[in-house]
This record gives sequence, C-alpha cells and structure tokens, in this order.
Amino acid sequence: WFTQRADDVPLQQGWGGRQGERGAISMGAVESLAELQRSCSHLPSRPFTSLVVAAEQQLANLMDRLQMLGLAGMGGEAIGTAEGLLRSFNYIIQCGSGVPCRGYTMASSDIRVHIGAQKALGMDGSSMMWCLWCFNPALVFKPVADEARCVIITSGTLSPMDAFEGELGVPFPLKLEAPHIIPERQLFVHAEGSLGELSHQVINKPNFASDLGHVLRDYAAVVPGGMLVFFPSYTLMEKCVMNWYGTGFMHTLCAIKPVVVEPRQKDEFETSMAEFYDGVNEFCSTRAMSERQGHAGPHKGGAMLLAVCRGKVSEGINFKYDNARAVLLVGIPFPPLLDPKVKLKKEYNDAKQRALGPHPDLAVRVLGGGAWYKQQAFRAYNQALGRCIRNQRDYGAIVLIDARFSMGASPDAPRNRGMLSRWVRPRIQDFDRREAVHHLREFFADLNTDPTMGRLEIPTAVDSEDDPVATAYRMPGDLAYL
Repeated sequence: WFTQRADDVPLQQGWGGRQGERGAISMGAVESLAELQRSCSHLPSRPFTSLVVAAEQQLANLMDRLQMLGLAGMGGEAIGTAEGLLRSFNYIIQCGSGVPCRGYTMASSDIRVHIGAQKALGMDGSSMMWCLWCFNPALVFKPVADEARCVIITSGTLSPMDAFEGELGVPFPLKLEAPHIIPERQLFVHAEGSLGELSHQVINKPNFASDLGHVLRDYAAVVPGGMLVFFPSYTLMEKCVMNWYGTGFMHTLCAIKPVVVEPRQKDEFETSMAEFYDGVNEFCSTRAMSERQGHAGPHKGGAMLLAVCRGKVSEGINFKYDNARAVLLVGIPFPPLLDPKVKLKKEYNDAKQRALGPHPDLAVRVLGGGAWYKQQAFRAYNQALGRCIRNQRDYGAIVLIDARFSMGASPDAPRNRGMLSRWVRPRIQDFDRREAVHHLREFFADLNTDPTMGRLEIPTAVDSEDDPVATAYRMPGDLAYL
C-alpha cells in the first residue's frame, strides 16, 4: 500500500524551491487506515483494531525475548518507531468509528497521514517518507489532564500564552507570568534597528551580510567573554559566514573574538563547543593575570558563537556567567513556510477556527494558522533569549537586531514586543547604534568590577587538585563556577 501510494506522488519540478523533488500527498488518518485495510487483501478479514492489538502483543513478546537473552538494547530505534506507530494507530482507532474524539474534531482531521518521496537528480531510486502527524495536542494531553487532580505547567518559554489553553484543550484558571529574579541593573536590552526590518527581501540583499558583520563587530568590541549570535536559519548563517570569509571580514571579527559556528552535523558539535570554551577560558585567564598584577581586566576578548534558533545551542546548554555576557538575535525565526508539516498545521488551525467560530471559552478557542505560525517563531525566539541570564548573580546584554522591535521604526513594534517573555519586555531600550555601544560599554564597566556579581575563574593547581568543591564544579576547559 505504501509503495503504491508513493508511486502516486507526482514529480513536481521546483517543488519546495528545489528541482528534482517529488511532491506529497496528505489524507485523513481514518481514511488512510480504511484504504490500507482494503489494499491488504492477504491479511485475515478481521477489524483493523484486532490487528493492531495483535501487533502490540507480538512487539511485547519480542521485547521480552530480547530481555531474556540479555539483548535489551538491540533494535532500540526500530522498536521505538514501531511502538510509536502502534500508539498512533490506537489514537486513530479510538476516534475512527464515527464517535467524536475528546478533542474538538474527528481524528480523521486531527491526525494526518503524509507521504512524500524525494528523487535526487542523476540518481536512481527515491528516498521515501511516511509520516503520521497529530495537529491537535489536546488529543493526547486532555485525557491525561482529565484523570489528574491538578496539572502544573512551568517553563520560561510559555510566552506568548494566548490560546495556549486552546492548543491543549484544557482550561487553566490560574496563570502567572513572573518577572526575572535579577534587578534591573543586571540586564541591558536594546532594539537594534539600523538594518531595518529583516524581511526575506532585506536579508537577501547583496550588502546584508556586510552590514550585519559591521553590527556584530561594533558590539563584540565592548562585550567581555562569550557572545552568542542567533540566526533564524542555518541557510542565512552559512550565507553570511561565506560572505565574510570571501571578503576577508572574518579576519576583522576574529581579531576581536574568535568566531565559532554551530555545525549542522551532530558529531562535530562537541569540537565546536570546546573551541568556543577555549576562547572564553583564555579571556578569563588573561583577566586573572591582569588582576594579580594590579591592573584592570580586559574589557573585550573571549569568543563569538554563531548559532541557530531551534538548534542545540539555543535550547540545551547552560551558558552561565562569562560564557554568555551578550546574546544577539538576528531577525525573527519563523518556521519555513514550505515545510509540509507547517503548511498542513496552518491549514488545520484555519479550518478548525472556521468550524468553531468565536467562542468565549479559552479551552475551545483556537488560533488561526497565521497566529499559530507567529507564536511558533516567538517561542523559539524566547528560548534563545534565555541563554543570557542563568541565576541571580549573573548579568548580561540582549540585542534584538531587527527594526520590528524598534519603537518609531515599525508600527508593529509594540505587538512584537508583547510576544516576548515578560522579564524582557519592560527593559527594552531604543538607541542608535553609537549610543547603544556607548551605554553597553558603561554597563559592563560597572558590573565587571562588582565583587557581588558571579563570574568564571580559572582554578589554580591547588584548586583543581585538592579542593573537592572546585573539582565538583569544574566546567568544560577546566573552568570553575564561583
């Protein structure tokens, strides 16, 4: 059935912006399973439900057998995929008999089957993709919430919270957005609008990479320690890096801070991070040596890490103290419009909103596709913002490089600022770049010499060998948190 359906996918030159790719087909889950059962004439003539139950039992027997043989880890990825597939079938079956789901629509529209086939030019064969996508989180979340006495969801990136209840299908009568634990003096936030609104047209201009490079150079010159720069996509980041190498501007940046680029490949990630930490370590070592000699520490140096929103750097690493004294965000990370999953989710939300109409209950209210799309962008944006301040003794700067956050430059600035986490919103300032760099230099000059502020210190030989506390808190590159 899968092979036949994949063969039905027409070859569309230019689909997704690239030549030689096939298109895709999408259908309701219940419709797909009915078609699958009709096509599998060799299977016993019994309901699909019993076939899924039998498959689950066979899978459980296989896992027990592997456990008995001491081979529990064997086939882990394949077994996990099979478990997920059968679990998805169960959600479909529960709602596939014409009885409404616990969500708002039938599973036939909540869960979609997507089949896409890609054929590379000049190569034989195709790479095939078959996906089950659930576009209604309430299908899974609401049954759990119905059984629980209390549900508490806590995260620094729940904002923006509009229609969050509608996505989960559960009313939350108590909602709290808390301010940050740090006082105002420990955070500098600036909306950098000198490059204009970073729309698709602007970032594709020939001079954009050069202009952005000069912005990064100006801020890097006054930021001590580590500086993180987040791009909305690998494509834009790599395009800028190639431009800077081609024009020689990368040498200018590296003379201020060594530049490290987040790789796409997972096996290269640790090497890149070690290179970044080495640059921060060198800054901390130079600062310690200067202070022992009675001099003020350096006001710049460290390393610059270029990364991508939704990447590993933006979501999975704790950049404490000198590891991230500044976070700069380039543009707004909207999901790729040509991604089939994004396209189908937008269509699903639009259709669901039309079907339900205006509703006073937030647990039933649904975001339209456009509003959902924007919220996904700002969730990723807020996640990257949070790399800067990690505890009450930390301090740092955030620079929003996009005129869509600049009051006076964009009529959408108030609305865009309202999508940011509460701890950031009231602290955003608007300067021209020269003023911003001046104020940022003063900001770091004040806090770098404050003994109550946290920072990274290079342990001495005694610290690293004999002090169990220093050893316990050692970080990459033999850094200790103090």
